[in-house]
Amino acid sequence: MKKSTISLAVTLLLVASFALSGCGSGNGSSSPAATQGNSGTNESASTNNKASTGVVTIRTTMPPGELSEDQIKEFESENPNINVELIPADETKLMAMIAAGTAPDVIRISGVQELPTYVTRGLALNLDPYFMKSKLIKQDDLLPVANIFKFNGSWYGLLKDWSPDQTLYINKKIFEAAGVPIPDPKTPLTYSELLVMTQKLTKIENGKVIIEGMDGDDLFSMTNVQMQLQQLGKSLWSSDMKKANINNDDVNNVLNRINQFVQAKAVYSPINPAPNWTGGTFIDGQLAIAQFGYWYTGILRSDPKTKDRLDEYMLLPAPVVDGGTRYSPVTGGTGAIILKQSKHPEEAFKFLEWYMAGKPADDRAKSGWGVPIFKSKLSLMPQQTNFDKQSYEVLNDEIQNGQTDNVLQFNPYLNASAVNGLIDKLITPIYFGKDTPEKALPELEKQIQALIDEGMDIAGVQ
Repeated sequence: MKKSTISLAVTLLLVASFALSGCGSGNGSSSPAATQGNSGTNESASTNNKASTGVVTIRTTMPPGELSEDQIKEFESENPNINVELIPADETKLMAMIAAGTAPDVIRISGVQELPTYVTRGLALNLDPYFMKSKLIKQDDLLPVANIFKFNGSWYGLLKDWSPDQTLYINKKIFEAAGVPIPDPKTPLTYSELLVMTQKLTKIENGKVIIEGMDGDDLFSMTNVQMQLQQLGKSLWSSDMKKANINNDDVNNVLNRINQFVQAKAVYSPINPAPNWTGGTFIDGQLAIAQFGYWYTGILRSDPKTKDRLDEYMLLPAPVVDGGTRYSPVTGGTGAIILKQSKHPEEAFKFLEWYMAGKPADDRAKSGWGVPIFKSKLSLMPQQTNFDKQSYEVLNDEIQNGQTDNVLQFNPYLNASAVNGLIDKLITPIYFGKDTPEKALPELEKQIQALIDEGMDIAGVQ
């Protein structure tokens, strides 16, 4: 094991990997069939592991805003042998619980940024045998984007719902007031076009930004940079994910392009902070373009300030790098896994299956707060108003032409929080003119490579 310093989250994962390695079949697991572990060896289910005959409690980190008390009561009514308990847990608390052997059974995670880490550290249960037996999850009914929760060809979780996260919402009234033509919703803007457009839309009076051009939520991040590189057929990582490729012209070009937006104050940024959540500034008419996924239609439909004037808003496809191939990825992908060491995997899967594919999935599709992962549920989505129809049309165009099924490549040996901390430390000073890409990128590559090496150690990869 390397002795270099690692982040708290990675340290806890390391502790967890050791703590859990001794659990074995003695944890009461009731796996329905042999499952495949990370090393590719089969883990035979113990003949003594049977589903509990009494009432069991399934604990989950799904938040109350996504799993209501009424839904829990509904599930428990249909499954009187299973109780469901919500366990609030941020990443640090969750890792500590995993290390202590007290972690919840069903864990809410990001499929893009977190699933690979959970699988390589032996924390996610292989769900292939459960999917094969499922009556609600028909694999031929899944949209290809569901593969976000696959790793090395096996299922380790399921998306709750999804959005092409880089799509753009525009306030048409701000465009009209600034004399900027409304973009064609069938043709993605390039980043060069977007830079010119956001500067025209930005309104500054007496040195104060009155109307911001674009939200800037996605400045320099591993997901944002990787997305732009994938549009060019390139990557931040070597093909085996063991090496970081950050200190190069391609990443430098992305960083310089982002910094152009920042310096023009055409986006919210560390040097030009948003007054509050950017979704709120868009609703308040202080923001021309908001880069959110389809889920944001649910907010616009429900907010008192916007629900009666939806025709003032429009959804546009995700932008594309000049000279790149259209690609509109999922950069997060909220879903859930079952902890590999759960003592009640059968009951945990029954809950996961019901929540992800049963009535709650139908209700989510009807609400428009996300896109269902099932083809058969797409028709449930809102299509009543002109805004609904326009948004749905852009969504379908993204599905057909935006490679939404092309999974964003996030390194499986990295902890997202640790990476974000490095970016904040090394990249943010560039925006203030206190550092340069030529100095920051080599150091960023060096430190991220150290995290990759440590992650490989934890996962037992040579």
